[in-house]
Amino acid sequence: IVDKVTNAYNRADINGGEVVGRLFSDLDQNTVNDGCTVTIIYAEGFQSVQTETDSYYEISSAEGLGAFRDTVNAGETYKGKTVKLTADIDLENEEWTPIGTDWNVMPFSGTFDGQSNTISNLYINKPSGSNIGLFGSTTNGEIKNLKINNAKVTGRLNVGAVAGTPYTSKYTNIELTGHV
Repeated sequence: IVDKVTNAYNRADINGGEVVGRLFSDLDQNTVNDGCTVTIIYAEGFQSVQTETDSYYEISSAEGLGAFRDTVNAGETYKGKTVKLTADIDLENEEWTPIGTDWNVMPFSGTFDGQSNTISNLYINKPSGSNIGLFGSTTNGEIKNLKINNAKVTGRLNVGAVAGTPYTSKYTNIELTGHV
């Protein structure tokens, strides 16, 4: 777990198997070794994990999914990165803003692995909107192993429950119930 009060820059900063205080982007195989795991929490239910052999992001709550969406919509494409859904999430029919706003401006370009978890009660009502879906836009990305239950999605152009604009992206093992 990252302690933002301290500043870890070398092996001496590893305490009990955790690296303390480094920015995740500053970590490399020289920092994370000997079976250590670094977990950085960005928001409740959204964190990054780096081990000696792997790095990925985890989403475990509606709040975490929203925080992930906000980073994509602010310009982080996650190209070459994996995001894993680690729990079922109920969006409670609250209006959802899609992840990725435009295929050539702010798309999602990483791998989103639902790990057979379910996102339920996805609700989007934007009758004049485009790029409408759980993911508004993906480019060269992958969405896999995801279930969406009870989706209600309305838009004008490029509309889908999983993605409004799945531009050059791969979609596998997706289950969907609802209305588009």
